[in-house]
Amino acid sequence: MTEIEETREPEKFILIDCDPLAPRPNRVLKKVLKGTGITSEKEPIFKIFGAWKWDYSEVDDETWNKVIETIEERLDLAYENGWARRVSWYPTSRKYQQSIK
Repeated sequence: MTEIEETREPEKFILIDCDPLAPRPNRVLKKVLKGTGITSEKEPIFKIFGAWKWDYSEVDDETWNKVIETIEERLDLAYENGWARRVSWYPTSRKYQQSIK
């Protein structure tokens, strides 16, 4: 019998899911992260059709907390403007957490 490897959610991640024929998630990510100091030039940890997820666990908390509100605003815009059909990220900012209570 083989052991099943436990899969854990990354400490920090961004997920972008795009419709077919829409801009690819890596192009949306590049716009979302522009000017934040966080690179968009990395491979996603998974790609399932238009849903791509990137692990950003290596980004220190101070950097993440400085730019997460900008990232959240841009991800929300990507969704609202139809560039993405679903967006998700973790951890969220305090501002975002308070807005959904």
